[in-house]
Amino acid sequence: MHAWLIWALAAIALLIGEVLTGTAFLIALAVAALVPALAAALGVGLVGQLALFGAAALLSLVKARPLLDALLHPASRQVPTNVAALHGAVGLVSEPVMDALRPGRVAVGGDDWRAVAADGRPIAAGEQVVVVEVQGVTLTVARHPFMEG
Repeated sequence: MHAWLIWALAAIALLIGEVLTGTAFLIALAVAALVPALAAALGVGLVGQLALFGAAALLSLVKARPLLDALLHPASRQVPTNVAALHGAVGLVSEPVMDALRPGRVAVGGDDWRAVAADGRPIAAGEQVVVVEVQGVTLTVARHPFMEG
């Protein structure tokens, strides 16, 4: 059997393994196996093929795998939870919000929170606000940009 065919079959087997595992590890090795397959077709000897495979595998694992991981597992799929989900959330002032010495109350997502105004200006009950910061159990809020007069 020709050496290039063995490398090509190895690449196919690695691709099948990647489909079954989804790790983005085997695909890097499959790509690396194509380099010595091409070299073998051009007449490079076994030692050269193994050296090329090693170099291509190292390069593809170091360079290509992080790119594949980013494509397969994008950060945009992550849904913020807990406190991180509050940033940018819209709330409704239930008790007037003043400054840090006179906090008010804001309802956000069905929960009632202690709140202070980001700019220090009072915000009346019934106004919509946006959460700009969370410190402990206190929200720092700003007037909703579409509600400002």
